[in-house]
Amino acid sequence: MVKKQKRRIHKKVKKYAGKTEEEWRDWGEEFGKTLAKRGKDFAEEMENLSEKFSKRAERRSKEFREDWKFWWFKTFGFIGPLIVSIFGVVIISLGVLALKFVNLPLNSNFISALSNFIFSNLYWIFAAFLAFNYLEYFSKRYAKTYWMISPIIGSIGILVMIFVAVWILNFINIFAQSNFIFYFSNFLYTNMIGIFFVFLVLGYAVIFIRKFLTYPSRV
Repeated sequence: MVKKQKRRIHKKVKKYAGKTEEEWRDWGEEFGKTLAKRGKDFAEEMENLSEKFSKRAERRSKEFREDWKFWWFKTFGFIGPLIVSIFGVVIISLGVLALKFVNLPLNSNFISALSNFIFSNLYWIFAAFLAFNYLEYFSKRYAKTYWMISPIIGSIGILVMIFVAVWILNFINIFAQSNFIFYFSNFLYTNMIGIFFVFLVLGYAVIFIRKFLTYPSRV
């Protein structure tokens, strides 16, 4: 009995550009994974670059401000605060003149009284500008030792601000006629010395606590 040999039928697999559909599918999946990984790596690199650029820009901006202050103090020296104070008073004077000009059609008694009040007390405003600008000058000029008197200077500054606040409240109360404003401004004025010493003690307490916390421990 002769056995018939079965012919094996080989199915012809179609290829496209040298690869089968399955091979192209595997290649596509691998390419997609590689592309996604490259995209993720690129995004992380851009994020790190952006963060570095932001930090560098912030550092350069801070350095520029410090260099500008140093240039200002170095160029003008002791008369620098005087120049800034004069410039500030000139700006306020121009503002008062503009306020008076605006008030011509309005004819407001409040605006008129306010502009006259500011204009007649420009010397006090100039003195306040002068004091604060020279305080800033000395804080930059003697940065290493300024901390010893900074609470005193800060308390004086608060005293000046309270005085200005009382000054403004009293002016407002001319038109408002409020008992609360009257008693509040009177309270601030009569307790200015006590407020000064409270802030003075708090200022030195904060300094000594900070010095104690930052003092290197000895083994």
